[in-house]
Amino acid sequence: PFYYCLPTEGNTFLAFGNTHSLYIFKRANKQTNKHNNNYLCISLPMSPLGIAAVATTTTLFHSVLPQTLSAATTTLLVPASTTALQQTSDNLSNNNNYNNKIMKLVSPRTRSCWYMTLAMALHFGGYEYARSGALALFTSDTVGWGGGVASAYPLAMGLVTPSSLLFLYWYGTILSSDGARRALYGTTRLAIAMLTLCTTALYVVSTRTNYHLLSKLLVSLLFVFQNSYAHLLYTQQWSFLGSVMTPTEGTKWFSSIAGMSSLVCTLTATSVPYISNTPSLGLYGLLAGTCLTLTLSLFLSDRAYQLGEEHGFDPTPELQRKQQEKQQQTDNDNNNNSNNNND
Repeated sequence: PFYYCLPTEGNTFLAFGNTHSLYIFKRANKQTNKHNNNYLCISLPMSPLGIAAVATTTTLFHSVLPQTLSAATTTLLVPASTTALQQTSDNLSNNNNYNNKIMKLVSPRTRSCWYMTLAMALHFGGYEYARSGALALFTSDTVGWGGGVASAYPLAMGLVTPSSLLFLYWYGTILSSDGARRALYGTTRLAIAMLTLCTTALYVVSTRTNYHLLSKLLVSLLFVFQNSYAHLLYTQQWSFLGSVMTPTEGTKWFSSIAGMSSLVCTLTATSVPYISNTPSLGLYGLLAGTCLTLTLSLFLSDRAYQLGEEHGFDPTPELQRKQQEKQQQTDNDNNNNSNNNND
């Protein structure tokens, strides 16, 4: 459409049209009607030459619009110049591009990616708290191994791999039976529960005497779990983003997503000394901070999957289909090998 402006008698008129109709808008005069800023509208047919008959202001824009227009009260309005029309067309195109960008930013798929990005950033940020707190408690003389850390540390690190494999097996079981959403939800809840229980138990034991052996076992369990759960969670979060985004979008945004997680990690790592040196918080406050960030991450990631289910881009069916194909291929290979051995 092309536009006309008709400023007359202190009122603003705006008209736009195409080869079929001309639409005229007039805003009510604020001096006569302070509470009515609406535009009155009337549609007129366009002639083949693009000329419209427009009623004069004294007869067209009364409180009640006339149903018919008198030829004696009309004037001719010629369309704007080609340059003005081209400029208006360019402005409309720019507005449409801007609106399209806004719609993409607020689309369900985009929002789900933002939710998962924030969930992963909070997970990594909270992991900085857990890593610092668990390591400090593990090497502590009061609740940890203290002078014996040189021998206890390699053993604890050696237990990280089998515990990670155990968690991975459990994750695969949930993924096969309940899907990716329930798998991420369940593994995140396990991390929150383990960190909360170990932190609470250590805090209680640290206030009592003659429980040093129990505190060592608890801090060792906390240390091993802290080094095991992080990879299991962020691989699921990355998997969602990789499944929802197109390859082109992934190439464009993956580095920014990783940068956001790195930024949050930097901020939380910077705050570690301030939290640990606060008497009312200390090292247990760091672990409590991890539980808090993981809880927020849990809700955000689940919301991302919920949007996917509601709007038809949930990656769970595709993941389950690929897993079934992989399992079927494995079964076929086993059957072929069995037949070859029999032959």
